[in-house]
Amino acid sequence: MSDMNTPQFELARSVGQRLLAAGASDCLLVGDFVRDQLLGAPSEEAELEVYGLNYEQIVGALSCNHDSIKLLEGRLGTVKIGHLLNVSMPRREMKSGMGHKDLMFDVDTTITPHEACARRDFTVNAIGMRLDGSIFDPFGGCHDLRRGILRATSRASRNDPALVLRGMPLAARFGLETEEQTAAMCREMVAEFGTLSAECVWEAWREWAAQGRYPGKGLRLLEQTGWIKCFPVLDTMARTPQDPVWHPEGNVFIHTVHACDAAVTIAQREGLDENQRTVLLLATLCHDFGKIETTVRNDRGRWIAPGHAERGSDLAAAFLRGMHASEQVVDLVLPLVAQHMVTLGMPKHAPPSARVVRRLVRELAPATIHLWAAVCEADSSGRPPKPPQNPGATWLQVAEALVVQDAQPQPLIGGRHLLALGYTPGPTLGSILRAAFEAQRDGCFEDVDGAVRWVREHFPEIRT
Repeated sequence: MSDMNTPQFELARSVGQRLLAAGASDCLLVGDFVRDQLLGAPSEEAELEVYGLNYEQIVGALSCNHDSIKLLEGRLGTVKIGHLLNVSMPRREMKSGMGHKDLMFDVDTTITPHEACARRDFTVNAIGMRLDGSIFDPFGGCHDLRRGILRATSRASRNDPALVLRGMPLAARFGLETEEQTAAMCREMVAEFGTLSAECVWEAWREWAAQGRYPGKGLRLLEQTGWIKCFPVLDTMARTPQDPVWHPEGNVFIHTVHACDAAVTIAQREGLDENQRTVLLLATLCHDFGKIETTVRNDRGRWIAPGHAERGSDLAAAFLRGMHASEQVVDLVLPLVAQHMVTLGMPKHAPPSARVVRRLVRELAPATIHLWAAVCEADSSGRPPKPPQNPGATWLQVAEALVVQDAQPQPLIGGRHLLALGYTPGPTLGSILRAAFEAQRDGCFEDVDGAVRWVREHFPEIRT
């Protein structure tokens, strides 16, 4: 039995009873809602699958009631009721060619619940819940949830190349290990990656970053299924060595797996919202991309990667834009990647100067030094068995004292100040203001009077 006190379940039971009275042979809650209920995870909406009634009969049974239920839309035999419930009909899937776009769906009111569950991708998603709260589990999904196993429901899952991209965030969210026969089936599908849209790929990575509690599990799924080859930068990372003294955990990919897992712990500790967490996880994923092109042996025979942070920013841009990540996300991730090695070479036992921190804040924009410190900590924590460190902590303390932790400093003077001082309007005015703002961020002055004195001293000849 499961929790029957959620508003989704109450609505589904009310609707289901109405449909049974109208002649439905069965009604089952299915999909994500059931899985999440069994795991105690939150779920925003539920899906009620109805057997034995066609779309017109479903709409007729629900429309004849004068209560709070509203029919918002119908698509592929689905009726959306408010924001809590989708009422759907079972479908058959047919594949007409290679690729996700060649899947065809046909609503079939004669399908049994067992047949309907068989078409679902993974056993953990092929669990039904009846209106009394009892579980219908024809493929052992509950057992797989308890064991932490991600297993394809049947060979029919082989028809959909998007299977792996749905499995990756699922493994990351619930810490699931991919069952070997499922992994082998996924390896057969690698050639179909190119048939998937960039938007489909981005959505998988976005969910991985936003919701994954065990992101390393999702990355390991890509490696186990061979789909890591679909992301060449990740594949190359798995073959890029690191200095074992500094990185005893192994190659760059292994380090990234550990760093991403650490980033989740940091995000939870810091109370980051979903957008901040997404940026943190993607920046941590990308932070060492540059090592694949810069790693060499030095004259002492040790692996080094000079300039990898700056090069990594370019590779991260190509990776993210290639799958149509939003420009807002890209703009936040890139400076975090480019600046994640700033603390290297700085004195370890002395805090950075205010000037250095102000300059870092400028270089990080539009990202914050708070997120930067989290990336640095995740990077340092991704080197087991070495103990985690937080190299950005002292920088963050200085930034907090300067009140620049989560916002860029505002210019102390503007055009009106310069005009009042007698400076000539025009393009030169903008150059003076930019120079003054840079001097402000470098700590040359701290108030308007100081800014005025600085401008008069450095640009005396431009006044009228």
